[in-house]
Amino acid sequence: MRPLSEQDIRNSFVNCSKGEAKRLAIPRDLAERPWDDLDFLGWRDPGAPDRSYLVTERAGRPTG
Repeated sequence: MRPLSEQDIRNSFVNCSKGEAKRLAIPRDLAERPWDDLDFLGWRDPGAPDRSYLVTERAGRPTG
């Protein structure tokens, strides 16, 4: 998977509003992620542990 920025991640979400995407809790350690080894990026929302997110590449673009 190619490295993603916070903005790339926020822009990738297809099933939420722009406002919801803006409020997402994005992981803080994006720079330390082993991007070359990842098939997808997944994480849990620390403020709502029953909520989780997934971003993967689809048709060459990140999709969340």
